[in-house]
Amino acid sequence: ECANNLKELGQATKQLELNRDALCGYANRVPGYQTAAGVGYEAGWPVMILAGIGREDVWEQFRTGASSNVRIATFICPSDSEASPDGPVLSYVGNCGQEDAGLGTPPAIPPDWSANGALFRHYTETGNNFVKVTVTTDKMKDGAAHTFLLSERLSDTASVSWNASPVVENLFGFLWRQGVTDTDCRGSAGIAINATPPLGVPKTDLPSSYHPGGVNVLYCDGHVDFLDENVEYRIYALQMTPDGGDVWAPGVARSDSAGQPPAWCRDRLGE
Repeated sequence: ECANNLKELGQATKQLELNRDALCGYANRVPGYQTAAGVGYEAGWPVMILAGIGREDVWEQFRTGASSNVRIATFICPSDSEASPDGPVLSYVGNCGQEDAGLGTPPAIPPDWSANGALFRHYTETGNNFVKVTVTTDKMKDGAAHTFLLSERLSDTASVSWNASPVVENLFGFLWRQGVTDTDCRGSAGIAINATPPLGVPKTDLPSSYHPGGVNVLYCDGHVDFLDENVEYRIYALQMTPDGGDVWAPGVARSDSAGQPPAWCRDRLGE
């Protein structure tokens, strides 16, 4: 049932991509929802795909300025036994690339670079200016079939409601970090999903589940696979990046060599 949930979420995300000519962000503005002060509603990716999973009624509530606390079964993994029995529980997270460097440095440097992930910040209710990054699955150089879109996150690891606002990146998404050493990203160090991550990687960066041996992951082409909890961190990171040959440190200018990642994370799984 968890894999079916991911497939349904993936279909809804793809339909929204077709409608908007790009994937939605992990943080978005809901069209039509505006406070008296003129501030839009900052919503996570789950809100944006409500209509695509058959909850047009809830989507229209947001569109007209009224949020919702309804419990939606498609957003909940049946094995997430720590999930609250009531309310807007969310058991799934999106591929948000590397951790944002704040809002970046406009007009040239975005919060994170498009090569690093799939879902990015598209709105902030603070009104601060930033460079918006958009991604389309058919232009992923490593291939949509090799790039994560969504995965699982146990509620007791990092709990968030699907309607939470403002949006916190590592609560709505999973991440990777290019600063992991070559030694720690290979072999026995592993990634240890559901256990202990490599040195310097917070557990809240990673997918997690109560499924024995790993987690379900949805790829950008719509297929679901099971990710072994002992996969090398290097292989995990390469499946986070739609363009492994172009990854770069968030917040660092392309002209600054400090943003250059180590060799291990510049491979292309699609080749």
